[in-house]
Formats: sequence, structure tokens, C-alpha cells
Amino acid sequence: MKILLLCLTGLFLMNFILILVTGMRYRGPLLNRLFHKFYFDSKFNFPSFYNTLLLLMATGILYHIHLVYARKYSTEFRWFWLSILFMLMAIEENLSVHSILGSLQPDYKVWVIFIGIALVLLAAYFGRLAYILPRKIAIGFFVSGGVYIAGAIVLQFLGAHSVSIIGQWSFMHARIATLEETLEMLGIILFIGSLLEYIKLEFQSVNLTLE
Repeated sequence: MKILLLCLTGLFLMNFILILVTGMRYRGPLLNRLFHKFYFDSKFNFPSFYNTLLLLMATGILYHIHLVYARKYSTEFRWFWLSILFMLMAIEENLSVHSILGSLQPDYKVWVIFIGIALVLLAAYFGRLAYILPRKIAIGFFVSGGVYIAGAIVLQFLGAHSVSIIGQWSFMHARIATLEETLEMLGIILFIGSLLEYIKLEFQSVNLTLE
């Protein structure tokens, strides 16, 4: 967890420093290339790769919990569907489907609202897991989910609004996008921490083998 948080801090600092240095105005090809390598609102760069890695880590841990649960409760599939959901989120992080759909819809806010409704429905379905989880773990899940939604919905809505008014390449939008992506990655890191804590409490130990 410390390593994950340290990596996020390093990426955040590089992104913030480059925003301050460039002032969102590119000064030469080298600085331009470096900016896009670390800018949180760009794709196919270090922050995007790290976000994908976090989502895949969560996918693997969730699937492991599903395999353990499948031996005890053959009718419990929510851990499996959660792992599928996070795998799809990892794919979307690279393909940026929501950005493509947003470009087809003049009002980008419509897609933000649509995603928000989808998240609420998913939370209602998976929220029932809280009844079978220890109180500490359930609180951890809700906190991490709240942090992620604050970035993915609230700040993304504000970011879409700022783009419609002052454009995408502005210092204001850069700050909103940075905070948005930071909260999303922080939420996933907190979720991974809660999952690992749950494995420690519930299963005592974990043995992984490669075959």
C-alpha cells in the first residue's frame, strides 16, 4: 500500500510541476512530449498505465476471493462479477470509450449523468456484500467507493462544464482533471487495501502458485 501511494504521489507531483512549468502552453517538442507523458488528462502515458495496473490488481484480488468463496458458497457470484467489472474498467481506461461516446454527444454532461446512474445501480447490487463483510472492511469499501465516485462523477461533471466554457487546454481544467484522476486512483488503492485486509482477516493466509 505504501508503494502504491508513493507511486501515485510521484505521478501527481510530476503532473503538477509540468502544468506549472508549461502554463498549459507548450514550449518546445521535448517539454511537450514530457508533458503528455505525465499529464493526468492524457491517455497512453504513465498515469494511464498506472491506473490500468491498479484496476488489474483489483481484478486479480477479487477473482481470488471469488475462487475461495466458490468452495464455500456455490451460489455467491458477486465477487466474480466485481472482478469482471474491474477488468472492463481497465479495458475502458485504455480505450477511453466514454471519451469517444462523449465526442458523439454534443453535451458531454449527458454521459457523465449516465455513468453516474450506472454506478448507483451497481452500488445497489454489490452493496449487499456489506452484510456479509466485517464492519471495518465494509466501511473501507464505502470510503474507497465514495472517493472514487467523487472523482469519476462529481469532478468529471465539473471538468465537462469547464471544457464547455473555457476549453480543454486551460489551467482551471488541468487542476480539475488532475484532482479527478487522483481521486479515482486513490479510491482504487484504498479499495485494494480493504481487499487485502479482508483476505488477511477472513482467510488468514494466501498461497499463490504459477502453473
